[in-house]
Amino acid sequence: MVFFMVSYLGLGQQTVVDSLKTLLDKKEVPDTLRTIYLLNMAHAIATTNKPKATQYTQEALKIAKSNNWNVGIAKAYRQQGNVYYLKSDFTQALQQYHRALDAAHFEGKNLFDATVYSNIANIYADMEEFDRALENYNKLLQIAEETASKPQQLIAIFNIATVQMDQGKDSLAVENLQKALSLSEEKPLQIYYPTVCNNLGLAYQHLEDYEKALVYYDKALERAEIIDDKATMAIVLTNMGKIYGYQGKTRKAETTLLKSIDLNAETGALDREAESWLALSETYQNQGKGNEALAAYKKHIVLNDSIQNREKQVELVKKDLSYEHQKEQALSQAEIDRQRTLKKTVIIGGSVLLLALVVILVLYKKKRDAVEAKTVSQFESKVDKTKLKALRSQLNPHFIFNSLNSIHDFVAKNEKTEAKAYLVKFATLMRQTLENSEKEAIPLKEDLGLLTTYFEIEQKRLQHKFSFKITVDPSIDVENTLVPPLILQPFAENSIWHGISQKTGTGHILVQVQKKEGMILYSIDDDGVGQLKDATKNGKTNKSYGMKLTKNRIAIINKRNSVQGHVRLIDKKQGVRVEVGLPLQLAF
Repeated sequence: MVFFMVSYLGLGQQTVVDSLKTLLDKKEVPDTLRTIYLLNMAHAIATTNKPKATQYTQEALKIAKSNNWNVGIAKAYRQQGNVYYLKSDFTQALQQYHRALDAAHFEGKNLFDATVYSNIANIYADMEEFDRALENYNKLLQIAEETASKPQQLIAIFNIATVQMDQGKDSLAVENLQKALSLSEEKPLQIYYPTVCNNLGLAYQHLEDYEKALVYYDKALERAEIIDDKATMAIVLTNMGKIYGYQGKTRKAETTLLKSIDLNAETGALDREAESWLALSETYQNQGKGNEALAAYKKHIVLNDSIQNREKQVELVKKDLSYEHQKEQALSQAEIDRQRTLKKTVIIGGSVLLLALVVILVLYKKKRDAVEAKTVSQFESKVDKTKLKALRSQLNPHFIFNSLNSIHDFVAKNEKTEAKAYLVKFATLMRQTLENSEKEAIPLKEDLGLLTTYFEIEQKRLQHKFSFKITVDPSIDVENTLVPPLILQPFAENSIWHGISQKTGTGHILVQVQKKEGMILYSIDDDGVGQLKDATKNGKTNKSYGMKLTKNRIAIINKRNSVQGHVRLIDKKQGVRVEVGLPLQLAF
């Protein structure tokens, strides 16, 4: 998705920087002109020297305030917001943008407000706060229509449509993108034409109208090539390659996706390059090219790890933003209450002043303590949620690379048929796993389906050394019962690799799911060598990384929900029994 950033000063070239330095070195410069020069300089170097840009905007703000010049004050706050935005410090950026709006009391205020609303909306869109993003884009659109500013109208309508696509409202997005396309056909706005066409194609692709999607992708590609817009060309080629894959045109899909990978690598777009490698892996799989599919998927995994690290940083920023917002609200409310109490005290008179002050202090302290306690509680809840997400993101690569090693064994032994069959099941399992990786809970039916697929994959890898059976209590509604994804997989893995694989002969695994006293009770029984025999054989006690992560997940779930979920490992005469208890959670 592409969000237009509205810039209000076009001074990014080195010659302009040199000219501004010359102007700033002059001693006799009026304060208003010096403020403008400082803000222009800050804008020109914002992407290359953020600390210096911050210094220039602070100096400009100081001069503007000393002269009570509202224009300079508002523009300085806006420029500070832009610098913080480039630093990905969204909390500070929003504070500066709101200060700019408060300070804007001058002719041309509406157009100034439009640029600020656009930047605020961009931040909320980046943070996936879509309702707040739409609220600010609509404010931008209202101003653009009142002032008959077509560029601002195009930006507002395009971004509204883009957010609607993120929300899954593709039909509404198509209507708005058609309006944006009509505006982008006018001469001053034609630079936006390829991007609008690409998003129209994407909307139709979501609606599975592939022919219309390709029509708009062709238009976007043709115009992007004319203006040498490599970033847009790469996006369009990736989308086209996916459609060719859906249509069974695997050769054409392969050629198109390879072009997109080269362009994404050239422009440094890691997320889009990872997306292209994943699509190419599926294309190779459909062509029966197992080795090529595996190599492409590994490149996707490597790039995706880099992207996940960046997403974790954004998640922490979102948490900080929410916490700061709650803290400001609490402090503002406390100040309002204090002012009201003081006013009442003055009315009552000096005779009860001392008593009133004591009451004020007590009430203020109680309210402050209550607000702080609530804020801390909400903050800890967000921390727990972030920890859970981090644990899930660690568990997925652990599982993925174990499975990739299995494929590597088949390829190394030149068992191409087995490798291809394994890869098909593995790709199916990975698609389902990645789809569920961001979810805190999924239906029990889906989770057991993932576990079944995992057992089938490992059966193939171990040449049917074990059998398995999964039973569910008839009183459990598997479609309405929600459980954490992949909660049993590490225990199943332990049963197979530390129990049955070490055993002479074949083994059996029994998975049972029961409901008892508001809890879901899992059990996994195997007839392998057991923990003690496996530890003796290996010379040390086995410690499964996946099991450790799962125990940590259950500990956090217990803390968040005040429940007593548990994990128990029980040695048997022949094998091990694992019992997992989780709180019963229903979808509706």
